[in-house]
Amino acid sequence: MLTRLLLHALVRRFFSVAYVAVALVLAGSFLLLAVTSGGLPSPWPACPERPPPPERPPGRFLVVLVVSAPANEGARDTLRDTWFRSCPQDGDVRCYFVLGTAGLPRDTVRELEDERDRHHDLLLLPEVTDTFANLTLKVLTALVWADEKAGAQYVLKCDDDTFVRLPKIVNELKEGETAPSSASLYWGFFDGRAAVQKKGKWQENDWILCDHYLPYALGGGYVLGSRLLHYITRNRHDLQVHSAP
Repeated sequence: MLTRLLLHALVRRFFSVAYVAVALVLAGSFLLLAVTSGGLPSPWPACPERPPPPERPPGRFLVVLVVSAPANEGARDTLRDTWFRSCPQDGDVRCYFVLGTAGLPRDTVRELEDERDRHHDLLLLPEVTDTFANLTLKVLTALVWADEKAGAQYVLKCDDDTFVRLPKIVNELKEGETAPSSASLYWGFFDGRAAVQKKGKWQENDWILCDHYLPYALGGGYVLGSRLLHYITRNRHDLQVHSAP
């Protein structure tokens, strides 16, 4: 066995030396041919420079996206008077109410624009019709905005009937156990017991993996890290958008 191993090593060394020798001979022949035919070959044309990647906006540490409806100004005012006060609008945490404005009367859009100008906390999506059936598209559009326009390191998504202990969440993201793996973070209250409804108002005929949904964060709210946001943004045209009945 030892003899076979030594022989194998010698053969490999011989062929390695042989390959190097052949390469040197070929290189010498190439240079000799170049000199005798009028000089050294001209250098290869330079590769075209790649355009620089698009500049990302100066990132926010945390962008809070609160899903609201155009008519829910009262709920928005309640949040502004409570936990929104712990969201400094000029710092590295920003809070926004997410609203779709496609198809709304012009007067309603103008009122929402006035509300946005007063409070600086409305994210208006003119390409999204604000209906319950369009909720998934609305959230997807807001997540893409948070990634591309706000440069968010984290996104917290919740609804306008949710109370958030924002300082606790920020502190956990900056100093807690989740910080080392923050880019791939999907943080929330998970439950994998939801059965797929095959009849009735909430029937789901397109789900074919199993008789239960995969574990997911429930509607109270969840946090996504930047790597997952990038993934959603890159693949948004290939994602199946669920339309509620």
